[in-house]
Amino acid sequence: MIKCKLCFYPLSSLDSYFCYDCLTRLPYITTHCESCGLPTNTQLDMCGHCQKQPFAFDHAFSPFEYKPPIQALIHQFKANQLANLKPLQAWLFSAYYHHFRHRKITGLIAIPSSRRSMIRRGHAPAQTLAQLLSQRTHIPVLPNVLSKRWLVPNQKQQTKRSRQTAHQFKFHIERLHAENQLPHRQRNSNQDHRILLIDDVMTTGGSANEAAKHLKAAGVHQVDLLTIARTPMNH
Repeated sequence: MIKCKLCFYPLSSLDSYFCYDCLTRLPYITTHCESCGLPTNTQLDMCGHCQKQPFAFDHAFSPFEYKPPIQALIHQFKANQLANLKPLQAWLFSAYYHHFRHRKITGLIAIPSSRRSMIRRGHAPAQTLAQLLSQRTHIPVLPNVLSKRWLVPNQKQQTKRSRQTAHQFKFHIERLHAENQLPHRQRNSNQDHRILLIDDVMTTGGSANEAAKHLKAAGVHQVDLLTIARTPMNH
């Protein structure tokens, strides 16, 4: 029997993933900051936070707020308990098509998980999402570009301030591309790269911000960010 992926209510259609009630409760972000993707009451080019302290990445978007029922779906996915990933792939592709297609992305880079998290979960969530998007867009996933220098505390157990401090030493560049990863015309310089960072949830933006800093320091021309969900800034 096919069941709703969120509430597990039996579904009548084999082509469905969610029941009607769950579909109507999905917390879509309809208006947001064009720079960081923060949900706002009206569409803004730059929110107050971006005006005061802009992120290192150029453009960010998330289709959902990180709240029920999407929160439960992401928990299932991160715990490697979501058997069908087609809804996540569809949302990623829709977000890419409407918000990043014109950005001429040349490569996808997943925000790396810590080794401890990968062992506990059995997979790297952001890497899985990057592969799903690559299957639809044919944009290559660039592996082994970003890595963590050392293990940092779990973000759930930190305050907003401590999360931001921890990220100052989190990432370093392993390599930006290998000869077989990009078309020949894109191998000349890191400036040719237009990178789309992929992650499951944007909380403070600390991880993506630090990753973007390192990529731009390596000469990358453009760094954007796509996540499934976005936590409001005051959480």
